[in-house]
Amino acid sequence: MGLLDNLGGGMSGMLQTPEGQEMVKKFLGSPEGQNMIVGYVSSPEGKKLLGTMLLGVVDRLNLSPDQKQMIRSIAEQQLQGSAPSPAPDTPQ
Repeated sequence: MGLLDNLGGGMSGMLQTPEGQEMVKKFLGSPEGQNMIVGYVSSPEGKKLLGTMLLGVVDRLNLSPDQKQMIRSIAEQQLQGSAPSPAPDTPQ
């Protein structure tokens, strides 16, 4: 177990260097990195993370409180796995 702890600490230290950050950028820009991202984003865990991030971004946008609440409501419904209700003024 100690070996894994040291490995994690070493990786963390490497990612704090400009060289480590550049290596990660190159990987994420590669076809393999893109496939990894798409795979993760398609997973339930990835969708939950992106939804949580979206909620934080919405709070920082220059939108009216009503618009923010509408977006938050839809995002929260998606995070819970239910389909969003149509907007009140949307014809059915």
